[in-house]
Amino acid sequence: MAFHETLLDLATSQSWAALGIQLLLSTIIGGLVVIVLLAVASKAWKENTKPQNAFLMVFAINLITIFGFLALLGPIFPLAGVLLPILIWIGLTKAFFSDLRWLHAAIIGAVGYLLSIVLVPSVMGMFAGFV
Repeated sequence: MAFHETLLDLATSQSWAALGIQLLLSTIIGGLVVIVLLAVASKAWKENTKPQNAFLMVFAINLITIFGFLALLGPIFPLAGVLLPILIWIGLTKAFFSDLRWLHAAIIGAVGYLLSIVLVPSVMGMFAGFV
């Protein structure tokens, strides 16, 4: 299936307004979660981080995951659904917070990924009821 067909299937399966609301809510909530995670980690590791990059990082991750770019790699790489999201979180954490050491970026990326699976959808469900 070609890339444009994948986007067309996504556009017809959900409304673009629903995708936009989901993208906005998950970016705001995910950004707040990453800011809290970075605040706790930077206090423990005594590293300075700029929390304003958290929202841009989560927005980039959401664009990659919501629009199904990982599904395109599924037939080529069978563990794409498991390994690639964690690697994307770690890589973008290091890219957006370059002052973090690699080990700390890996820890924050892995914990951020786990929180994005567990915490962000439940909080989004609560907020989506108000929107």
